[in-house]
Amino acid sequence: MRFLNRGPKTMEVKGQLAAHIFQALRYLGKDRVTADVIARLRRLTRPQDRADIKRNLKRATAWMTPVLNSVLQEDAGHG
Repeated sequence: MRFLNRGPKTMEVKGQLAAHIFQALRYLGKDRVTADVIARLRRLTRPQDRADIKRNLKRATAWMTPVLNSVLQEDAGHG
């Protein structure tokens, strides 16, 4: 996964990793977000990052909201 410089819309997202995740999802686009991408984002996020993402959900586009909610879900192997 490659993070790009943040644009004006992303600058409104609080939390460094959260802003990068929003930007990465915008870059990938709805049709290129796979279960593997979601799993990788889950592995990258710590509890504080998840809190930042949750706080910024209102800034997500409609298609990104379910993707971000999937990233926020804790699975058995994540702690």
